[in-house]
Amino acid sequence: MQIKEEQFNNNELQLKKSVADFLNAYMQPSFGSMSKRDVDIKLFCFMQDLGLISPNPSIYEVMRALNITRSKARNLIYEAEIRKELNSDQLDDMLRKKIAHPIFGKIGDKISIEIDNPLLIDHLRDRLKKIGHLTDGSFHAEAVTMSCDAFSDLYADLLSEANQNAIHSKFVALGLEQERGVKPFLKSALKCVARAALGKAGEELISSAQAIIGDWISGVFDNIPAQLEPNDNTIYNTMYNEVLIA
Repeated sequence: MQIKEEQFNNNELQLKKSVADFLNAYMQPSFGSMSKRDVDIKLFCFMQDLGLISPNPSIYEVMRALNITRSKARNLIYEAEIRKELNSDQLDDMLRKKIAHPIFGKIGDKISIEIDNPLLIDHLRDRLKKIGHLTDGSFHAEAVTMSCDAFSDLYADLLSEANQNAIHSKFVALGLEQERGVKPFLKSALKCVARAALGKAGEELISSAQAIIGDWISGVFDNIPAQLEPNDNTIYNTMYNEVLIA
């Protein structure tokens, strides 16, 4: 990377603060005592502060910018993310953005989520483990692959209680028995959506299912119809037949 003055997108005060933070870290506990590994990580974070590397870079972006191997780029991103001291809620917010764009049916009948952030991958796997599911990353280090059941459980778990209730209420108006409960219904509905996206239904249903996945996790439920037309070939009719009257 050839650094030029015009690349700095910070104002003077921000630049001074970033430089002071870096120098203070470098002099702890004494000047020159920081290991090369820690210097590299701190320099990487410093470059992010200066806008030379994006706050959430892809592994490929870091490889190209710094002319380093994939392994080193991955480790730099991981260490930098750890030093941000993100809490579980912040990691969940990042995960919601990723789960809105899953990859369906690339490995058998599994669902994959491609994530460049190695810390977020660990968080995702830990979340799935806590709800009783295993993941597979053997085919692609940046793709977490899971079963349809695991995906629906994770997705429902990431929905806020308010969003869960809002979706459930719309389906109650369509004829869902209230006694079934919010979470059980959501998991069943999401399995139906995932099965459609995995190619066990027509192309129109697949496209609609993918839109639903992105909308619901983003808090958009306006596409849930107030009533269903019996002969319409939509994902909602499929959900009605498989979930609502099951």
